[in-house]
Amino acid sequence: MEPLPYKEALAAFNAAGHDSPGVWLCGYSLTDQHFATRNGLSPSLIEVDEQFLYIRNDGEIIELETNDIGKPVLLYRSRDGEITLTMKVLRQFNKSEYGESHDRHAEATLRAPHTTISAFLLGRSCGI
Repeated sequence: MEPLPYKEALAAFNAAGHDSPGVWLCGYSLTDQHFATRNGLSPSLIEVDEQFLYIRNDGEIIELETNDIGKPVLLYRSRDGEITLTMKVLRQFNKSEYGESHDRHAEATLRAPHTTISAFLLGRSCGI
């Protein structure tokens, strides 16, 4: 997983023409098992509207989608089904005053042809 700026993920989201506003965002940074960031706070995954997840692999931005909104374990899939990512949100904290946003710890497993990657993630300012 390579760093992915919000701007590029949102451009991919808008280019896909989804019938969704694209206002709920969460950027996930790779961490160690104690949730200390590895590569600073640059996000490697960007979640949009709690339904779409964007990653960069070999320079290409890939969109994954879930139908598991609100469930404790989310399964995201690419359109062709070749890439999946399972994410479990372990903890939400630092909630905003009105509950529109929070930070989160998550655990994820990315499966692609010939590759499986497990990672711990720190999601920052997840929400509106």
